[in-house]
Amino acid sequence: LKTLVRECTQAAINFYGSYCSIENLHATQNIHGENQKALDLIADEIFTDALLKTKLCACISSEEREEAIISDGQYSVCFDPLDGSSIIEANFATGSIFGVYNAQTPIGLTPSQQVSSFYYIYGPNLVFVVSNGKKTFTAKYSENDFEFYQNAPLENQGVLAPANLQAWFANGIQDRLGAFLAQGLNMRYSGGLVADVHMLISKSGGLFVRPRLSNVKPKLRLVYECGPLAYIIESLGGMSSNMQASILQQKITNLHQTTDFMVGSKDLVETWNSYENR
Repeated sequence: LKTLVRECTQAAINFYGSYCSIENLHATQNIHGENQKALDLIADEIFTDALLKTKLCACISSEEREEAIISDGQYSVCFDPLDGSSIIEANFATGSIFGVYNAQTPIGLTPSQQVSSFYYIYGPNLVFVVSNGKKTFTAKYSENDFEFYQNAPLENQGVLAPANLQAWFANGIQDRLGAFLAQGLNMRYSGGLVADVHMLISKSGGLFVRPRLSNVKPKLRLVYECGPLAYIIESLGGMSSNMQASILQQKITNLHQTTDFMVGSKDLVETWNSYENR
């Protein structure tokens, strides 16, 4: 497992090195009907090659590919090669997200059965966050090496990241914004999922929530985005939810299945759930 994470981390360093110099034009569409940009495809190729190099993966599944790559190995790795590519032109932070299972396939499992999850943030610094489900560490890349520290539990009233504001107003739940802000949270939202969730961790508390329009299926993917991020958040004493139960308990039935998503400090998630149950 250490070899797998090490190879992905070297791939992230390589990708970050050329990240700002590549023209990020629309290229094709992925299986979700979203525009793939040049950097999406480059990141996918770099990380796929790194995972294949380890010879440790039985299943490599990318958000950008319709089918998984099946090989001989011990682990299944599900990853989003470049989360937030649509906001690159605004010079906002993006990232790559990984979930690792000690199994031939993640199908039939739940995200609670990950053995590790980690992500990289590409911004003013290259940041690496990794968890084994019990402890989570953050590292900043500096002078050809990473400086690690263990993350504090999510106990603060930090930030509120309210995604998909259209749904807030269409569903008549906009009053919750005021209620959370009255608790002392500061509203912060960039539109890049991994960066917005990382902000909760860097502030040691807060809430990310993405309600959806009733006639539109959820957008975020369980194995590529929500499962790994929920695994990290819950390792820090936080909570995750698909508006019914923990993301970590949601059964994986399809590599590209989507889900509603909320993560953050336990008390804030419970507060949101109390609104849902009124």
